[in-house]
Amino acid sequence: LQTKMAPKNLGKNGAPKQNSTLSPEKNVFRPGTAGDLGLPYISRPTCYIFAGILAVGCYLNSLPGDFVHDDVMAIKTNKDVLGKTPLSEVFRNDFWGKRMSDNT
Repeated sequence: LQTKMAPKNLGKNGAPKQNSTLSPEKNVFRPGTAGDLGLPYISRPTCYIFAGILAVGCYLNSLPGDFVHDDVMAIKTNKDVLGKTPLSEVFRNDFWGKRMSDNT
C-alpha cells in the first residue's frame, strides 16, 4: 500500500502554507477569497466607496422626476411635513398626517 505525501509547501488541509517572510499585503493565497477566482485584491474601503457610488448612481435619474402614486398625500398635502402641525401633535399622527385614532 502506497500513500502519497503532501508537498512540503502545502499544509494539512491542502492549502499553501503561509510563508513567514511575506507580509500579509503581498500575494498570499487566502482560501475562500477573490484570489481563488483570479480577481485582484480590492481593499474594503474601496469596496464601500464603489458600492456607495453604484447605489447613488441607480437613483440619480429619479431626482428630477415628479411625485407619483401616494407621494402627493404623504408629502405635498401632509400638514406634518409642511410644518403646520405643532410638534407635540406630530407624534400622534400617522404616516399620512391624520390622527391615529381616526378610522379613515
